[in-house]
This record gives sequence, C-alpha cells and structure tokens, in this order.
Amino acid sequence: MLAPRCPWPAFDGGRQRTLALLRALAERHAVTLSTPMDADEHAAARAGLAGLVAAWLPVAPGADRGPEAAPESGRIRRLLDLGAELVAPRPPRALRFASPSWSEALVAHGWERFDAIVCRYPRQAFLVPPRLDDRLVVDADDLVHRVVFQRFLAAPREPWTWPLVAEAARCRLDERRRLQRARRVLVCSEKDCRRVGGGRVCVVRNGTTPPERSALREPEAGVMSFVGNFNYAPNREGLAWFCERVLPRVLEAAPGARLDVAGHDSQEAGAHLVGRPGLNLLGPVDSPWACFSASLVSVVPLLRGAGTRIKILDALACGRPVVSTRAGADGLGAFGAEHGLYRASSAEAMARTVAAVLADPAPHLAAAARGGELVRAAYTWNATTAGLASALEEWVGGPRRRR
Repeated sequence: MLAPRCPWPAFDGGRQRTLALLRALAERHAVTLSTPMDADEHAAARAGLAGLVAAWLPVAPGADRGPEAAPESGRIRRLLDLGAELVAPRPPRALRFASPSWSEALVAHGWERFDAIVCRYPRQAFLVPPRLDDRLVVDADDLVHRVVFQRFLAAPREPWTWPLVAEAARCRLDERRRLQRARRVLVCSEKDCRRVGGGRVCVVRNGTTPPERSALREPEAGVMSFVGNFNYAPNREGLAWFCERVLPRVLEAAPGARLDVAGHDSQEAGAHLVGRPGLNLLGPVDSPWACFSASLVSVVPLLRGAGTRIKILDALACGRPVVSTRAGADGLGAFGAEHGLYRASSAEAMARTVAAVLADPAPHLAAAARGGELVRAAYTWNATTAGLASALEEWVGGPRRRR
C-alpha cells in the first residue's frame, strides 16, 4: 500500500480511510506500507499499527509533494510554465512528485515481490511501472482534476486562476488514462463512480466507528460545532466563510449562540478570527464525540472538496443534525432532511436552517436519530470495507493476470 500520509494517528478523514483500508486488507494479506514519515512518526506508527503492517518502507517526509508552482504574482511565468506543462509528455505538476526519491526506494525494494499494489490516491499510481498494471488497485476518493478545478471556482474572477482550467483539463486526461489501465479503481460514492467511468470501478464508501452511546453528552442549547483537520485548506476556507457570512446572521436570529471549532490546527486556522462574537476555538480535543454530542447542530461550511465528508457521518452517529453546503454534502445522496442532513445553497439559507434548528431542536434531533441508525447499520468501517481483502484476490488473480 502506497499512502501519502501515515494513517497513525488517524486524526483526519484521509488517514481514517487509509487506516480502514489497511485494517481490511490485513485480515487476509501481509501488507507492506510505504509512506513519507520522519523517525519520530515512524516509532509511534509502529506501535499504533502493530499487527496490521507486516513490513515498512518509509520514505523521507515531503516525498509526496509536487513541484512548487510559480508564485501568483509572477503571472507571465505561470502562463509560460503552464504552456510547457500542457505539451510535456510527463504528467502535469499536480500529479508529479518533487523528487524521484520515493520511486527510487520502491525500485530498490523490488516491485516484483508484491502480488498486489494498492495506491491510496491516483497520484501514487504514477509511481507504479505500467508493466504492473494488472496488480494495481487505485483508491480514487480524491480526484486531482476536481481539486484543481475547484481552486479556479473559488476565485473565477481573478485572472491568475484562469490557467487552472487548462491545468485541470490536462490533469483529468492524464488521471483518466492512468486509472483506465489499473486493475481496479475504488471510489467513495456513486457520483465519483460516474465521474471516473468504466467497468473496473467499484464503490467503497467512507464510514465511521460510532461511539458508545454512554460516551455521548447532552446537547447544550444554542451550541453549534465544526470539527475537522484545519490543516486541510477547504476546512480553513470554510471556517472563515462561515464566520464572515453565516455566523452574524445566526446571531441575529439566536443571540447567545456559540460555534465550537475543534480539531487539528483549529486554533491556528482561526487565529485571525479571534474576538468575533459567538466563536469558540477549542483546538485539538481528546474526544471528537464529546464535541459533536455537546452541540445541537454540526455545520459543514465547505465551499470545495473531493470525496465524501466523514465528519457528517460522525455527527449523525452522535444523533446530531448537520447543516452543510452542497459541496460539503456531495456524494452522500442516501442522507436527506429526513435523516437530519440539511443542504444549503447560500450563506443566507445556511443561516436560516441553523437558526431554525437552534430555535426548535426536537424534530431535527429526531431526524438525526434516524440518520444515526442508518450510519450504524450501513456506514461503519466494518460494513463499508467488508469483503475487500477477498475481493483483492479476485481482482489481481483474474484471467488477465494468468495470461
């Protein structure tokens, strides 16, 4: 398994999915995990993942990072670089690595010793030699071309973002070509299944590990929560957008309401927002379940992002309603208002919905309880990754491999 970040500790959605896939595969297979990490991180990971990882192949921190783009201020150079990227035979910048160190480590280790190669993201698939495509399984829950295009959509009126459209198109072309050659492609929603296309795509949904009901707290009146890894740019952008566009409107309708922001780097991400009425930056917390359950409503104000939001499943597993932007709730079509997931298409609509939940929480908590039952029945990691280890044997041991 090639992963861009070590899955231990699993404090964000990407690491949680990596850990769930690793745990499922380790039930029947001996897994070698190759991921960028430093010495301190490796020691902690060895202890945390004991019994799941049969062998380790760590590489230097930063090996997964791509080459740096030209600064936004150097727009002429950015355009020239983009022109060169579009005609070069190599993958575009967003799909490349800063140095060949990871590739060299894998070659030195010996590709042929692996019966299957699972890449956690499409970018890692570019490390795998084409001759091994019949052993390759790619988990494409984050499609790179969508992430690049969303950067343009975040500021479409800024001239420096226009080249991102061409870059996204080139990424889409190269990414699709690479995925079409893989033995199997995993995605986390039916929407992404249609986006990737082809008969080798299957859905492995994101999930959660629901807490014991005894670990949940009683909700506090007027409290909202936003939990996540704020080292992730869409979470930081969403926090700023919510505090500037939504929170003031909520406070007009519900004076005394409070937004609890918790998670990795949350205090750093909200440092420029300190002092705003109704904002409470908690920083990292020992138990996200306590933060989810102590609130009356969880908000997911993401303006962009790929995959599906595990934080929505987490909140519903605690029996708390969620108000999300449409981008934040993308790919979770099985959940609607009857399950406590409310989608808002504007800041005004989000503020109205949040204020309505705070004013009359009972029906919304009842709907979220139904959503929580659906999560516990079909969206636990055990349920979403069931059978993955045995399916891997069929995928890489099928007729094409025997030929």
